[in-house]
Amino acid sequence: LGGTKYLQTNTEGLDLRSVLNIIFMKKRKNIIISIFVILLFGNTLFSQNNSESMFGKSFRVGSSFTRIGDVNGDKSEGIHYLNESTLNVNVAMSVTKKLWLGLQIKPVFTKQYAYGTINKSVYNFNGIFTQFDAINKNGFRLYLESSVNLSNYCTCAKENPWDDPIKKNGIFFLGFGAGLELNLNPKKGKNIYLEVAFFNYLILNDIQFKYNYTQYILGLNYKFGKLN
Repeated sequence: LGGTKYLQTNTEGLDLRSVLNIIFMKKRKNIIISIFVILLFGNTLFSQNNSESMFGKSFRVGSSFTRIGDVNGDKSEGIHYLNESTLNVNVAMSVTKKLWLGLQIKPVFTKQYAYGTINKSVYNFNGIFTQFDAINKNGFRLYLESSVNLSNYCTCAKENPWDDPIKKNGIFFLGFGAGLELNLNPKKGKNIYLEVAFFNYLILNDIQFKYNYTQYILGLNYKFGKLN
């Protein structure tokens, strides 16, 4: 009762939208955790038809480096351009025969040129992810991925005419995507893979002018433990 009275006292004069925004901000972390738990256990239930236990028996370590040049600008005019590079390092552990759970760390490096001034920035982008193997056969793997990430890379800027990202702490991203792996040493080891993937990240925070962050992946993965 006391909590209800406090809410009524402090929300006097606020419209319904404002009240909902307050509630969402207070429970944002719980919502994010709940979404990821649903994704994780949903994938687990979907892959329960595999009777063989694979929990902790296989691991993947991956890395990639991607670069996008002249983002949101026209370098030919000599007014503005933005070069963006991303280093992705991740490790994943098998949960079932088709489900993986992992961690990723991927700093984002940007170099902005605007009206004769060059600014360099480094952003953090770290999270946890699940991958579900839609196909994993004869050295070829096709997977679906979902993730929750915490970053200071905010695709939400209206402070410049090019919508370049800005630094803002506490940005949560929900990510979805898909990728494929191709085994590079089928005759010896069968543990090195070429990976190609594409991901789309949506900001969960209540922020104006936000837009999605997309990333392509071209990298190498190393698998150890029990091999499929």
